Amino acid sequence: MRGRAQGAALLLLAAAVTLTAAGLGSVDLALPYIRSGMARVMEARDRLDALEVERQELLDRRQELLDAIDRSRSAHSVSLLKAGEIESEIARTAAWTGWVACTGGGVRVTLTDAPDEVIRAAGPGTDPGRFIVHDRDLLRVMNALWASGAEAVAVNGERYRVGDAVLCVGPSIRVGEHRLAPPYIVEAIGDGDALAESLTTGEYSALYRELAVFGIGMRVEPVSRLVLPGRKGAQ
Repeated sequence: MRGRAQGAALLLLAAAVTLTAAGLGSVDLALPYIRSGMARVMEARDRLDALEVERQELLDRRQELLDAIDRSRSAHSVSLLKAGEIESEIARTAAWTGWVACTGGGVRVTLTDAPDEVIRAAGPGTDPGRFIVHDRDLLRVMNALWASGAEAVAVNGERYRVGDAVLCVGPSIRVGEHRLAPPYIVEAIGDGDALAESLTTGEYSALYRELAVFGIGMRVEPVSRLVLPGRKGAQ
């Protein structure tokens, strides 16, 4: 303010000198007009300063709103991410329990008993039970598929869920509540190529070789689209 007053005084003095030099009267006569003009100048400057303060306040408020919008968007993105993770977990759990139908690419594994000629070639006294698919063979295939990333599994069109009993019952195998007869067709949804590789040349390929020793067939083929129904009574 002191600097502004000094500036105004200098302007006032300069105006008075200019008017006097121009022969427009004495300094005393010119002063009232000069003071009136300088008052208007000071008033305009004060208004300009007030507008500048108001402008800065609006800019600060704008930035606050932008920051609030960014925080809101970030919180919304986090909420969507968490919601997506929860939905994915629910879908995986539903697939494991077998209560919902599943569709997608995957692998089909067909297990067949050894043909009669293989059993005859083994000679008399050989236990014929060694040449048929047993519950442990089927269970090992399904466990290998789960361990290799399968999302859902069905055997002969019946959904299997983790924890279902797999037991030999005479010439058939009971899976959960269903008695199934050979051939046993195991279908699993997931990365078909990865699942097939795991069973044939990868981590679980030992089973493939063991079954082949006794002539038990194990055909593994990736499938582009499988439809596994939900368990009976489920949607």
